[in-house]
Amino acid sequence: MALETSNIDVDIASSLFTDTSDQEVEEEVLKYVDDMLNIHKADFHYTLILYPGVENYEILKKVMKPLITELNNLTTNRLVDLYGIKWRIEFYFSSNWKFMAIILGFNAPNSNNFCPWCLCTKKDIGNKDKTYKIEKTMDSLKSDSPSPGHLKTSLLPMIYLDQYMPDELHIMLRI
Repeated sequence: MALETSNIDVDIASSLFTDTSDQEVEEEVLKYVDDMLNIHKADFHYTLILYPGVENYEILKKVMKPLITELNNLTTNRLVDLYGIKWRIEFYFSSNWKFMAIILGFNAPNSNNFCPWCLCTKKDIGNKDKTYKIEKTMDSLKSDSPSPGHLKTSLLPMIYLDQYMPDELHIMLRI
């Protein structure tokens, strides 16, 4: 089950509900979390980052510092409710390609290594015989020698690389 925001989704594992001893608390939480009919509606998405300035890595690193600290805290310590129950949170990231590339410390889309997820190159474009899969990991982006195409470390390393999703409209329009 997921509570989606425009940039980050919060995924609460349903298996955690079985650890709850208080049936009333469980039902109350499920009333808000298990809302599958509304999960993909825009009225239920919330923006976490709205920045009117120039989009560049160094500025975003400074501006997002409080958010990055909070997300790291939630990843490490989990969300603890009033009853002491720790909720595992799984984050997702969705934005246009440019913003996602900046957050991932990625090179330009016209570079030789243009894909944030796999190791394909410009010469692989149109090769229908090759099977493309997510080959990079967030751990490989944190290393001293990041994967090809990545110039800097990710600003949001607590989000797994396979949970970064580009905006469908920008992909379709190729912008």
